[in-house]
Amino acid sequence: MKGGYAHNGFNPPRPVEQALRRGWSGRCPACCEGGLFRIWMLVHDECSHCSETLQHARISNVVPVVAVPLAFLPAAFFGAILDFVRGLPLLFVVVVSEVVAVAAAIYVLPRAKGLLVGLA
Repeated sequence: MKGGYAHNGFNPPRPVEQALRRGWSGRCPACCEGGLFRIWMLVHDECSHCSETLQHARISNVVPVVAVPLAFLPAAFFGAILDFVRGLPLLFVVVVSEVVAVAAAIYVLPRAKGLLVGLA
């Protein structure tokens, strides 16, 4: 399939839900065979399988807008649960909530970028 999809001069529209799922999983939004990232957050220039161009979108400023709410929802939920437990010091609750927030952000950031590449 190499060369067929991207080099025919016409890129048919792909289903949005499918492209979003493929982008979230870090795969090419067009074929789901090639990887989306070279390293953690660096997108390939094109898909290694179908040659779909992946660098056409300017999404660098949008990624934090999507990722921050997705990352801090689990931290707020976890902090609220810890707050209901009586006898825990406030500093412990805050530190644990922040650790959960950072871990969630590290998990969500590349997936949010893939989601946006799938939309573009």
